[in-house]
Formats: sequence, structure tokens, C-alpha cells
Amino acid sequence: MLPIESIRHPLEDELGDVLVETFGPFKVPEHDNRSLERLEMTALELEPGSRPYELLVRAVDVLELPGPFRLFQTSGEEWNAGIYWQPDSTVIALVGDIARKLDDEALLAVLGHEVGHALAHQRLEEVLPYQVLCELSTERYPSEWHERRGRLARVVRLLREVTADRFGLLAVAELDAALRVNLVSATGLATDALPVSEASYLRQVRAAVTRFRQRGDTSQEWSHPEAHLRAYASWRFSRSDLFRELSGRGPGTCTLAEANTQVSELLVSEPEVSAFRRMAQAAGFVKPKERQIAAVGDEPPARPASPKETKLGGAMVVVREVADLLANAALDSLSDAPPVAELIEKPLASARRLARRVAKGAPRERVEATAVDDVEEEDPFAAEEAALLRRFEELERQLGKR
Repeated sequence: MLPIESIRHPLEDELGDVLVETFGPFKVPEHDNRSLERLEMTALELEPGSRPYELLVRAVDVLELPGPFRLFQTSGEEWNAGIYWQPDSTVIALVGDIARKLDDEALLAVLGHEVGHALAHQRLEEVLPYQVLCELSTERYPSEWHERRGRLARVVRLLREVTADRFGLLAVAELDAALRVNLVSATGLATDALPVSEASYLRQVRAAVTRFRQRGDTSQEWSHPEAHLRAYASWRFSRSDLFRELSGRGPGTCTLAEANTQVSELLVSEPEVSAFRRMAQAAGFVKPKERQIAAVGDEPPARPASPKETKLGGAMVVVREVADLLANAALDSLSDAPPVAELIEKPLASARRLARRVAKGAPRERVEATAVDDVEEEDPFAAEEAALLRRFEELERQLGKR
């Protein structure tokens, strides 16, 4: 069996758990067969002997997909492929003229991508369904709480696609085929009409990503990374030791951890990853030690914090996150639930008491285990503390009116 969890980008796993544990649990939609029944009534089911079906058989064999599978061809203005989540089988649909646009190896990479979704993400339907993930990542943001949740869902979606692309690359075991898929996506041309070679395209991709990285940009897409970022991610994985071990191809000149680092920092910044982790900590969720995998490379040794930085430290994290995650959730999205005020009353009071202790200069050991030396100079956080106290008072007044 393929090592699915090793192939999966580790940040997808970690941030998916953060999303569920911080903002969940999410209601899992009851499974129904209406989408499949509609597909059966409007699309053509491809049979053994057809070119796409035989390529899917190859992908299933290489990736060791268990259980039965079905393949459909449906109409659509844009070429695409998708998976229909079923509890006991894998159902894949080709959309539009994708089979005509792609040569055999490129189409095999696409089918391997969909099989990868089945292998890596089918089990997640019971915890974080794809339908819920789509709704969260595209919802409007009436509050900061919703915006954080939506942004986190978007990042998880992007990382899921990176993971599935890795399975597609393993299915075909040829980087050029994966690059042709991205070339067709970027140009709209069929593989036999592409005006540049894969090597030339890869040079353009690497140059574009270098400029992208120098600007400090991260992906702005909602569901799939930009075509050049996906091509770059595939190239990085094709050079990893894991890809060489599993496929017998590629130079194997970089570690999988290095490939993960190079990809993740293009999708989400390290400060944002740290903010997501703080949200999880504030909600009481801590990943088991064995699951703590560096998302954007190994973290450098922490430098000694100055008195200014340590005076508030973790206390301010607790105050901010408890206020935002609990109070805003209650006020903005759960206001119709009668017991909301009761549910957050104690955590909110604890956060307020914590802020008061810090604002009054209470000994550090009452806030965290590590003591902090007294600081005679002006406290740079005084204004922020006062603003937080005013926010707590306003939140309490609002709750009192409900």
C-alpha cells in the first residue's frame, strides 16, 4: 500500500484538524444519491475498452485504490474532472472535451489526481465534508471570526489539491505529463498544439515563482492554486526522495520536508500559519506531539525574548483569541441559540480577569509559569490592554441585552 499520510502535505492534515477543532464540529450532510442518480440520467458511463476507462484502470492499479469504481463523461463548456463522494465506491466524471485535449499520459495524471482525492480525502467526509469546506471558503465575512474561518478553509482546500496532484504525478511517474496538464490549463490549447516544450514552460514557471516569492505573495485562489504554482509544486515533489522511492523516477536530490517547505510558503505565510496555531491553542486544541510536523520548514531556534515582548506574551494571545473566537461566534453567528450567553460566560469572564491581572502588573507566575523581570520603562502594550478591556465591557453589555 502507498504511504498515503507521507504523500499528503503535512500542513493539510494539521490545518484541517485546526479548522475542525477550533470552529467545528461541522454538521455532516446526510448522504443521498441524487447527484449520482442525475449523473446516471444525463451522462455517458464509460465502459472497459474505452481509452479513458483503460487509463483509469492504470491509475487505480498504480495507486492501489480499493473497491469498485465508475467513470462518466458529461457535457460542459470548460474541460475538467471531478469526483462524486460515495461511501462504497469511487465515481469520477470527465467534463467537456478534456479527453480530446489531453494525450494519454496527461489524462492519466488527471485521473490519478481524482483517485488521489479518493484515497486521501474520502475518510475526511465524516469530519470535514468537501461540501462544508467549499461553503466555508466562499462565505461572506460579516466578522473577523468568519474571515479567519473562511481563510483557513481556503488554505485547506488549496493544500488538498497539492496532495491530489502528488498522487497524479505518482500515477504517471512522469513530470512532463503533469506539466502538460498545467500548460493546457494555462493556455486552453490541446497538448498536441502547445507552442512550447515542457522544459521551456518549467523555466518560465520557476522564474515566475521566484518573482512571486520575492514579492512575498501567497496564492489568492479559492479552490485550486494558480497553474504555475501547481506546476512548481509538482516539480518540487518530483525531485524528492519519496517520489524516487515510490516511482523509481526523479533525482531524489531533496528531502520531502524540503519540498513541503518550498510549496507551503507559496500558499500561506508563516505568520498566518502561526496565527492559525494560536487560534487552536486558544480554543484548547493541541496537536499530539507525534503529529507536530513543521509546515514551512524547520523553525529556527527561538531568540531570547525581551522584557517588552514577554510581559504580555501568551496572556495576550489567550485574551485576543478567547474574545474573538468565543464572543464573536456568539454574537455574530450563533445569536439565535438561547444558551449561547451561558456557554461563553465563564470563558469570557476568565479572559477579562486575565487581562485585568496583566494590566495591573500582576506577577508573571499568575499568568504563565515563567516569571518576568520588572520593567521600569513605559509599557508599550498599555493602550492595547485598555482597548481590550473596553471591548470586553462592550461585549458584556451586548450579551446582557440578549
